[in-house]
Amino acid sequence: MEISSNNPIFNNDFDYYKLRFDELKELTEDKLPKSLKLFDIRFRLALSLQIGFDSNISYTKTETTKKTYHLILKLNDLWFAYEGLYKLCSEISYLKSNPTKSDPFTSIKVSEILLDEKVDNFGNCLNDSIYKSNLKNDFMSYLQYLKDNSKGRTQPRLLESFKIKVNNNRLPKFNEILSLIYGIRNMYVHNTDTAKSGVDKYKTKIEALKNCNDFLTLSVLRIAINILEDKISEIE
Repeated sequence: MEISSNNPIFNNDFDYYKLRFDELKELTEDKLPKSLKLFDIRFRLALSLQIGFDSNISYTKTETTKKTYHLILKLNDLWFAYEGLYKLCSEISYLKSNPTKSDPFTSIKVSEILLDEKVDNFGNCLNDSIYKSNLKNDFMSYLQYLKDNSKGRTQPRLLESFKIKVNNNRLPKFNEILSLIYGIRNMYVHNTDTAKSGVDKYKTKIEALKNCNDFLTLSVLRIAINILEDKISEIE
């Protein structure tokens, strides 16, 4: 975890995920659905990813620059694992009607899966790192930057809603946080963003990325655990 206070949450959830995964594996005699196996592989790879840079080649001569790129690359890999989970969710009717990757669930489903806890945790970290600091205006400008470079209808709407909440020191919803993560991912993958693109201060992006990395990790774990429990119940 990038934020130390999230370590106990991750350790408990990941231990429970492994326990339930192995239980389902035994119940199915190792005949797990292909999409579940592929997700598990990608997710564990993302969690174990180690990133290093050769400063003689890349523009990463400062620790701040290295940290920013490290967090961006890690978030991208976590997003790819989430896309595998999204595919699995679509196969078992978890998604809302007309879903998008940044707006996949109804508010009822978010509560059923216990994702509200992850949203509250993100909000608390956002409050401590952004709202109570001198980074708020820079973070709002970053949200505007992501919105200006987003496509479709859902992304701009959710990012604008997020920005309004930041302006009023309110906490974002699950889909608004996902829209931030998706926006960061898209700008790096499709728009050749660099470490400082969209912000005046590296610290603004680092704090946002730390919170986003932890949120996506913990949310993916929570969704996956819920799916495993549902599948175990079906068999038992």
